[in-house]
Amino acid sequence: MGEATGLRWADIGQETKHLKVKDVLCSARTGDALPQAAPKSVAGFRTVLLLPEAIEAVKTMLARWRPKDTGSPISDGRDLHPEELVFRGPRAGC
Repeated sequence: MGEATGLRWADIGQETKHLKVKDVLCSARTGDALPQAAPKSVAGFRTVLLLPEAIEAVKTMLARWRPKDTGSPISDGRDLHPEELVFRGPRAGC
């Protein structure tokens, strides 16, 4: 779940039809998203091929939300920009 929560638009390659898993966010008791000290192992950093259905979902979400595709650092959580996240809360936050 933390890998999906940390997925940002900059990590999705539409032309190459893949996404890169490189950030992990976890939920604090306060409800804030906090960065985790990277994936648990080197295997946690990976590239995932997207199925055609996922690519169509990405295109639909991009057209609807017009998110930022920047990749700001999330080292301490304060630099996290919710508009960069693929999966956001109902009020566009993380």
